[in-house]
Amino acid sequence: MEMKGLGLIMGMVSMAVMWYECQASSNLHPLILVPGSGGNQLEARLTDGYKPSSLLCSRSYPPFKDKEGWFRLWFRPALLVSPFTQCFADRMTLYYDPQLDDYVNTPGVETRVPSFGSTRSLLYLDPHLKRVTAYMGALVKALEHMGYVDGKTLFGAPYDFRYGLAADGHPSRVGSKFLEDLKDLIEKASTSNGGKPVILVSHSLGGLFVLQLLNRNPPSWRQKFIKHFVALATPWGGAVQEVHNLASGYTLGAPLVDPLLVRGQQRSSESNLWLIPSPKVFGAQPFAVTLNATYTANDVVQFLNDIGFSGGIHPYQSRIVPLLERLPAPAVPVTCIFGSGVKTAETLFYDESGFDKQPEIVYGDGDGTVNMVSLEALQLEWADQQNQPLKTIRIEGASHISIFQDEKAVNRIVKEISAKLVNESTREGEINSLLFNQPRREVLHHTVVCGDVRIADSGSESPRFQFSLQNPKMKGLGLIFAMVSMAVMWYTCQASSNLHPLILVPGSGGNQLEARLTDGYKPSSLLCSRLYPPLKDKEGWFRLWFDPAQVVGPFTQCFAQRMMLYYDPQLDDYVNTPGVETRVPSFGSTRSLLHLDPHLKRITAYMGPLVKSLEQMGYVDGETLFGAPYDFRYGLAADGHPSRVGSKFLEDLKDLIEKASTSNGGKPVILVSHSLGGLFVLQLLNRNPPAWRQKFIKHFVALSAPWGGAVQEVHTLASGYTLGVPLVDPLLVREQQRSSESNLWLMPSPKVFGAKQPLVVTLNATYTAYDIVQFLNDIGFPEGIHPYQSRTVPLLEHLPAPEVPVTCIIGSGVRTSETLFYDESGFDRQPEIVYGDGDGTVNMVSLLALESEWADQQNQSLKMVTIEGASHTSIIKDENALNRIVEEISEFGMALNFPILSCL
Repeated sequence: MEMKGLGLIMGMVSMAVMWYECQASSNLHPLILVPGSGGNQLEARLTDGYKPSSLLCSRSYPPFKDKEGWFRLWFRPALLVSPFTQCFADRMTLYYDPQLDDYVNTPGVETRVPSFGSTRSLLYLDPHLKRVTAYMGALVKALEHMGYVDGKTLFGAPYDFRYGLAADGHPSRVGSKFLEDLKDLIEKASTSNGGKPVILVSHSLGGLFVLQLLNRNPPSWRQKFIKHFVALATPWGGAVQEVHNLASGYTLGAPLVDPLLVRGQQRSSESNLWLIPSPKVFGAQPFAVTLNATYTANDVVQFLNDIGFSGGIHPYQSRIVPLLERLPAPAVPVTCIFGSGVKTAETLFYDESGFDKQPEIVYGDGDGTVNMVSLEALQLEWADQQNQPLKTIRIEGASHISIFQDEKAVNRIVKEISAKLVNESTREGEINSLLFNQPRREVLHHTVVCGDVRIADSGSESPRFQFSLQNPKMKGLGLIFAMVSMAVMWYTCQASSNLHPLILVPGSGGNQLEARLTDGYKPSSLLCSRLYPPLKDKEGWFRLWFDPAQVVGPFTQCFAQRMMLYYDPQLDDYVNTPGVETRVPSFGSTRSLLHLDPHLKRITAYMGPLVKSLEQMGYVDGETLFGAPYDFRYGLAADGHPSRVGSKFLEDLKDLIEKASTSNGGKPVILVSHSLGGLFVLQLLNRNPPAWRQKFIKHFVALSAPWGGAVQEVHTLASGYTLGVPLVDPLLVREQQRSSESNLWLMPSPKVFGAKQPLVVTLNATYTAYDIVQFLNDIGFPEGIHPYQSRTVPLLEHLPAPEVPVTCIIGSGVRTSETLFYDESGFDRQPEIVYGDGDGTVNMVSLLALESEWADQQNQSLKMVTIEGASHTSIIKDENALNRIVEEISEFGMALNFPILSCL
């Protein structure tokens, strides 16, 4: 009897714990990480105005840049080698411009901070040296174990750490812009999480930025948007280490580098002036001693002059000193967590060699970088601030960096954050109330008594349950109830971690496409000059597809010209219009698939509802859920013919599959395609060996795939069909549509449509799928004949079985173009149409093509799912269709291993 009761209690406790873990993530307050100096990646690009200090540092170095010329400036391992250290220092240097009264980059050097809003740039400083350059990765991992998800509840705020802020009345363009961006991120993070206020967790210099942000915004804003500010290892009053940097150089922490090679760059950094010891905090403590002078925090101006950095005096006095004079309390809860007991530079002694040699150092207490007097500064500063909650936590032996890398320190930080979560309502004493759905505001104390299962009225708003084992009829029920409930909740908790990674591949027109115009662009009209559209990013990129302006006739012409492809007979391949560069944004993410215009999300919605359904299953963008957008104008070609863009997409998709699998414990991937995307996926599978498919592919789900093409494409090439955009004259886009390589791939396949089904009927001819060459000639598109015959027809002749499980989900019962009738007006007029069965775009014979094609393939698993009334696009939007898709994915999308529950 006693052991049975113990079994029940253990089951209930386990159930409560797992319920808590499941519910915790939904109650998390959004959290934003703000790094310290050097704590995030920084990218640069060199323009014509760049003047290298040596031939080695010319614009050709480094050799590996992206196609816009951007490269990683910080951190690069090459800077450890002296010649390249000089290049690095040249490009990282800032200049104080007295006329602007502000800091600016080296002429000819543009910089940017990647991945704002995400933690990606904070995990490590070099993606090729993740362990060596690890930064916040351990902390992020610990937060993710709590339930945080990057981009949803967890965010990063990287910045250009060379720049600082300035006192009132002085501009600080870069630093102030960062505060604006951080404020906007806070508001968005709160709004997207049901209005929950945000937890800010900063490291080092990041804490100074955060405190400035809080005090530069009104109390009402802070009360609404800020839950808690957790500052790690913050140098509130600066650090003697910065004196060392400015005097003799200190290499940004990179080993093997001559510190004098980076000293000039270090002196140029605006933020380093901000980190010089504050007179208010350090007082008369000597931080540097030479044969001729002793310097304290009150002697910084003289010190700057004596070390040969007189250029820093004016900005220090005018812009920085007012920031150091006081540290206003923000009237939001603040917790300072810092290390101690690590020897930290306290006084620097220079001999007759001067500041060009490294000093002898007397050490004191601190975290190895920041002195204890600075780490503890807020305790004295806010001692009389009654409205300012302040908590300080000292972790013995934790250094400036190890505080968010060592397990013990990370656990302490997480514990502190956890104490502020779930609306500060979950306590150990509430486990029982959690078990029985008690209101969160009420803590009830339950006793497991001997009796039967009954509802007891404790005077609360909700009844509570009492379990016992005395009634022999009920004791088995109680144990079973606990076990089943525990298993269900275990399943719910574990499901997301057992998901197979899933990649979405869109159809034609199903993702955003961007363009940039170069000097080689020749506009068809003045309206279509390089000035249009007026809104571009700083590199000249603009959204080409979809832009609502294209529904207006003159702009439709600009759009069509820029979307045009050309078949080059010498290359035997398709290329863009001269002077037009294109790119596909957000490869690897689902962002580009959700909607085609971020300003018209509802009108241009695409895969948003499907993605939302997958997220409800537990999928997370960039972790278990990925998107593979592509330039849908391009297609693929038969063996022996180049297809640069299409083949590159297959390479990128293969790489994404392998990375998605590897990052998810080696689980094989589920591929979910829509429309044209299915043709690309099938080609990818059949162009890779069986061993690769077996290792990396779990299942292939093809939605509305036009395996044998569609009569709709015949309509498109003959008379134009506007990519589905309303109000557009189809003749304005017909030429562009004809130029699209992928549209030839979607022409009705002779094998699928046969010789009897008429596709087009005119006064003079009837065309079937076997008459495509004649049809192309008669519609005035003879230039399409050679690429169609040589590159596309071999792709249509058979559809090899990939020998991985395939599910085709299709719509039916929607009238679909089957035969087009043209009168004496010819192909410049829209046809009369006879409709048949299909999904409104793709004919049923094409949607079902794999059934007959693979009928005799014993090693090919194929399942067909037909959704009556689902159209080509509604299949990824309508609730009933989505439920069916999710149900199908769920059958094979989770690798579940249920625990064996034993009873005592």
